Amino acid sequence: MSILDDAKQLTTTDRRDVYGHPTVDFARIAALWSVILRIPVSARQVGICMIALKLARETNAHARDTLVDIAGYAACLQTIADLEDPCSVPDAAPSSSTTEATSPVPLVIPSVLAAVKDASEMLKEICPKCQRFLLPKPHRCDP
Repeated sequence: MSILDDAKQLTTTDRRDVYGHPTVDFARIAALWSVILRIPVSARQVGICMIALKLARETNAHARDTLVDIAGYAACLQTIADLEDPCSVPDAAPSSSTTEATSPVPLVIPSVLAAVKDASEMLKEICPKCQRFLLPKPHRCDP
């Protein structure tokens, strides 16, 4: 099997069965990273960072699995992009994978919101200067 075939298998069945749809999984990760890093993180940025992680590992030593994961993360990024802007999806005959990838999926699920409920105030206010959350106060950009 090719790297791309392996990535497709993982992202459409194996890992999707374990982690859920990429938009939900990456939104969950983004919500948690936003709280930990205290800066807004998007689902798209999660995918980009995961590819960067895999690239860093590949520069240390080659592993076929790393390249499979990079291809898988790229496919997940495309799935997220297709849902964010459905008009950008090329016209094609619908297939089961195309229909599934473009069907509406909630970007934030209730359990994610519950996990970050205590930080909800922090998520509302972002400093226009440094683009970081305004909490804790005093903020580093405050005069």
